[in-house]
Amino acid sequence: MHFLDVLPLFAALFALPQFLPQIRKLVRDGDASGVSPLWSALTGVNNAAWIVYFLDVGYTTAIVPNASVVAMSAVLTVLIVRSSQTAIPIVVGAGGWALLVSTITMVWGTEGLRGVLAAAFAVQVIPSLWAAYTIKVPTGLSIGTWRLVLCEMTCWLTFGIGHADTTLTILGITGVTASAAMVRRAWSTAAALRQLGPEPTSAIAFPDAALTS
Repeated sequence: MHFLDVLPLFAALFALPQFLPQIRKLVRDGDASGVSPLWSALTGVNNAAWIVYFLDVGYTTAIVPNASVVAMSAVLTVLIVRSSQTAIPIVVGAGGWALLVSTITMVWGTEGLRGVLAAAFAVQVIPSLWAAYTIKVPTGLSIGTWRLVLCEMTCWLTFGIGHADTTLTILGITGVTASAAMVRRAWSTAAALRQLGPEPTSAIAFPDAALTS
């Protein structure tokens, strides 16, 4: 077995628990500041579409973790919406994207789905980047979730390049770039918080902010 062939397994291992740190933090703290509910809803929609793609190309190892992500993203979306009271925009945004993906797949089949999925992670992660970087101190953000996303995306990038799979390569490039930005956002502020000690977060004038969990 070539080492590339085990990468979907490693990606699955990173994907299965990746929402748990964010869910745990949100349940524990009740703070959704800096966490986008649209991101989590779009994640569920996109991973459902990836299940269809993986079934078509025969990457069956990825189906179970994608199903897990769909379920956990639904739980996370509900928790964030309950905290932030923003249900209608989420239903409209995620529902509209799901309708577009479904329509393109029905009309153009697998090739249409490939095209949509090539852009899907960018659509999915933009709300998350916006939520994290447009607030001074996104205290609800979990670095643990984004580290797992970064590891998963690195696996898919390597696998996509190795197998000349353009869809997975684009997913990997977009995913690694975006998740690295989210990890940096969390890590840099966590470092600042450690240096300042028990200072209130409102007193921290630092460009990057997040909490670890």
